[in-house]
Amino acid sequence: MLKPATFLTQASWHSLKPRTPQKNMKLGKIVIIALSFILINCNKKVKNYKDEDKLCQLVLKSYEDDQKYRQMMVDPFFKILDSIQKADGISDKEYATFTEEKQLKYGKIARAIANKHENNFTEKQEDSIMELQKVLDIKNTKLLIDIIKKRGFPNDITNCVGPQFPAMILRHAPDQYWNEIKPLITKEYKAGRMNENQFIMVFNHINGREDIKLTKEKLNKIKSN
Repeated sequence: MLKPATFLTQASWHSLKPRTPQKNMKLGKIVIIALSFILINCNKKVKNYKDEDKLCQLVLKSYEDDQKYRQMMVDPFFKILDSIQKADGISDKEYATFTEEKQLKYGKIARAIANKHENNFTEKQEDSIMELQKVLDIKNTKLLIDIIKKRGFPNDITNCVGPQFPAMILRHAPDQYWNEIKPLITKEYKAGRMNENQFIMVFNHINGREDIKLTKEKLNKIKSN
């Protein structure tokens, strides 16, 4: 039987010696730089938002996340609103063209019916669920802000989830992002990448959902300034 030692040259023994701390540090730095380079390139490829199919998937995912815990609160508002639209033979596309006043009229009817729905959660449970939803709202808000900055408001992909999205993401944006959102939506509205109803929906939210009446005159003034 051959002895393993007879096959180990001096170079082999040297390779088995533990690395010095200095060499480990150098190797670690090289690995970190290489990984950073890979991640930066991957990030650029994923987040250029030029691929409409991929962008549509991102918006669909944000839609699912937007409703993930809100659905658990068993607020059937949008389902009821959708049922009312269908009963009146109104498509999502047609509904999106309605004036703010007409949309509010439908919304009030749906809200009145939804408010009669029995709630199965305690106040403490509701608070816990909404804390989980806030985490997703922050993630969604950051994503849409990034999309708007890099390619404009994605109004051209509303067929993915209907006319209320992706504006609804900003409708649920936490207040720490309001100051950043205001100039973005103003710019997008002026450029025609955000329609009137989408702009009003978000504008109302970032102003504390106050009863702000944006008349045609006020909207035209925003566009012209």
